[in-house]
Parts: sequence; structure tokens; C-alpha cells
Amino acid sequence: MLGSAAELLAGGSLEQGCVLLDLALPGGGAEDVQQALARRGARLPVVVTCDGGDPAAPVRAMKRGAVDVLQKPVSEPDLVAAVERALAGSAREQARRGARAAAAARVERLSRRERQVLEGLLAGLSNKEIARSLDLSPRTVEMHRANMMATLGAASLPDALRIGIDAELPAPGGGVASVGLSPEIAPLDRPPQAEPEAIRSAYEEKLRLALEASGDGAWDWDIASGRIELSPSLIERIGLAYGSLPERLDLLEALMHPDDRDTFYRRLDDHLQGRSAAFACEYRLRNQAGAWRWTEVRGRVVDRAEDGAPLRMVGTARDISGRKADEARASRDQALLSLAQRGAAAAIWDIDLDSGRTHLCARGRELAGLAPDAGDEVALDVWLSRVHPDDSADVLAAIDAAAESGEPASVAFRIRRIDGGWRPVLALGTVIEATADTPRRLVGLTQDLSGRGAAAPAFSLAEERG
Repeated sequence: MLGSAAELLAGGSLEQGCVLLDLALPGGGAEDVQQALARRGARLPVVVTCDGGDPAAPVRAMKRGAVDVLQKPVSEPDLVAAVERALAGSAREQARRGARAAAAARVERLSRRERQVLEGLLAGLSNKEIARSLDLSPRTVEMHRANMMATLGAASLPDALRIGIDAELPAPGGGVASVGLSPEIAPLDRPPQAEPEAIRSAYEEKLRLALEASGDGAWDWDIASGRIELSPSLIERIGLAYGSLPERLDLLEALMHPDDRDTFYRRLDDHLQGRSAAFACEYRLRNQAGAWRWTEVRGRVVDRAEDGAPLRMVGTARDISGRKADEARASRDQALLSLAQRGAAAAIWDIDLDSGRTHLCARGRELAGLAPDAGDEVALDVWLSRVHPDDSADVLAAIDAAAESGEPASVAFRIRRIDGGWRPVLALGTVIEATADTPRRLVGLTQDLSGRGAAAPAFSLAEERG
């Protein structure tokens, strides 16, 4: 602890701690200290004490940045409490600065188009509206949006919006995205009531439009009373009726699928007890028609009591029933494909015709004599090194002909087994043209001809079509 202003300014650390400043320093010394700290860019919180001789002195000190003023004589408990409040506030401000710097660094990595898409989302625009404003196709905007999410490392649109807000990203039409934080995405250290009401209301409307465009809805849970509020868009999307909607979490439980309740409450308890930074869960709710709708919910505690007990929790939710149905179909199709592979002793492969990177399934790695843990992606020349030297020219010719003509490819050749011997195989492939998201590819399957006689000689595309 430093005992004088001179010691503080001459050699004291200005990186962390709290400055306790007496306004009764002779010759206006207290004002000099505050001004000197400001010139040096020091962010230390300042708590001042005064004797009441000059009623305007505390006001001037507060205008110069003091966080608290204590009237002398000051009791030890009051002094300790004031210093603790100052340190806690300083820690929150430091965390906010860190969040802003981290978010700005992420946004800096965005391309010009990715940044424009993020700005449009912050303004509450849909993909189609962004496409019209940028004179792009909606598909191109979707591509830039996916790239933007990947570059930011955002798991969901609310995460991306939070990063844009923390980075104080300008929104189209003027203004800054961080003019106010709504409860849905407010950081833990900034309670919603700290923002001016008019600014916060305007921003909440902007965020509401963004959530509507993204397919998300919002919820707000008063933990003490158990009351939970859902946004109208969320109620509509999950197919609930306004009049019959439960207003408490324990009543909402009755609509939850029994198989999902344990997971839901376990993850919720982990967050309420501080064991997880955020709450995230996927579960099923029964809608008004009696059907089960999959819901993805994310949120976090935004207000706690002095003893750490959670008081309020807010977040977003979306209906993911369509995605779950797609996943179920993909899982079924994959199971059928795997069954067909096993029945035909075949392997699936995928060649990027631009880079030559080749994806092989587990069976494909086995047929090529590669180690099981070799990874599902190899360079084309690595895979070709497994082909019999006498057959490699035919295999390359078939790949080049397919790439040039776009016609299906078919070639028989020998490939080295893991024991060093040669395995006869037949490869069939077709060209998949490039899209906005994927390069031009040659995909197909390889069938093991072992036990069916010697490998047939390689044949050309022209011979196959003839």
C-alpha cells in the first residue's frame, strides 16, 4: 500500500488495484492525482473520502471519474465495502474491454461480404433482404453467412450477433450495434437496467427483428417466482396455443417428452450452479395438435443475488424439427448405404477435382491397404501409389476423361493389399458439378473382385458407352 500521492505517481503500479483518495489533500492535490491518472491512461477505480467542508468537491471528484464518495469519519466496514464494490466494478469493466477486443479481432478476420451480411443481420434483415440490398442471390448470401459463422467461431446466430454487438459493429443505416444490450444477449456483468430505457427499447426491437429473421424466439425466466415468458414467434413456431400456454417452468414440464426431462434438468442445474458457462439443450415439446416438436434452447443467467443464487435467466429457442427429421433420414440412408456396401463388398470414395484431395470410407482404406487410423482424407497421389504400376496410367486416364467430359467413369485395376499382395477391383464414378459451397467432384464406389477370377483389363469411357 502506498501512503502518498507522490509515491503513487512516481512508482506505484497503475495496472490493478484501487486508489483511496482523500479530498483534503493540501493545495488541491486530489484533483491533481485524478488528472495525472487520466493522463497516464490508468483505469484504476478511485474511491474518495471527504470531510464535508466543500459540498461541491465530491461532485467534481465524481465528474473526474471517482466511483464512490465516502463522508468522514468512515467506519472500517463501510470502507472495505466501498473498495470491494470498486474492485468488482473494475473487474467487470475489464472483462467488457476484453470481450470488445476479442470480438473486434474476430470481426477483423471477416471478408467484406461476410461483414456486410453480419451488419444486415444486426439490422434485422432476412437473407432475401440482404441479398436485395447487396445485389446478390439468396444462395450466395447463405454461403457468405455460413462462412461468416465459421470465421467468427459462432455456434448459432445469437452467438454471431453477440460478437457483432461486442465489437460495436456499425449496423446499416447508421448507428452502432452496441448502443444497448437486450436481456437475450446481455453479458453477465451488464444488467439490462443499466442502459437508458429508450435506447434499450430501440435495440431490443432491432434484436427482435433479427431473431425473427433467423427463426429464433426469445424467453425470459424469473427464477424466484418460476414465471417464464416466451416470445410470440417462439410460441407460434413450436405450435402452442396462447390461451393454454403454461406460465411456469414446472408446468411447462408437462409438455416435455419424458425421455428428455432428465437431460434438460441436469444441464439446467449445471448452469444454475455455475458449472457451465451457458445452458444448451435439445428436447421435444408436445404441441397443440399432440405432435412432438424438437426445440433447441440456449440461455444463461443474467442476474444473481449477492450470495450467488440465480435470479433471472434469458435466452433463445428455435424449432429444429425439420433438422431432426433430416438427420433421421440421413441416418437411415447411411444405414441402408452401409448395408448395400457390405452386400456388394464395395467402398465409397470422393475426389476433389480441383485439389486432388480424396475422401475414403473405412472400407475404402481397407481395400487400399491403408492403416485403419490413416484418416478419411488422403492426397490423390498417396492413393494412386497403392495402384499397380501397370494400371496407374489407365486409372489416371479414366479420372481425366471424366473430369473433361463430365461423363461417368469405369475402370478395373489392381490395388495393393495391406499384406503386400494385389487385389483386383472395379471403380465406378460420376462427376458432381461445383456449387457455391462445394468444388467439382468425382464420386463413386470401388468393388472388390477378389474370388471372381483375374481382374479384367482396364477399359475406356468410350468403350463403356459403346
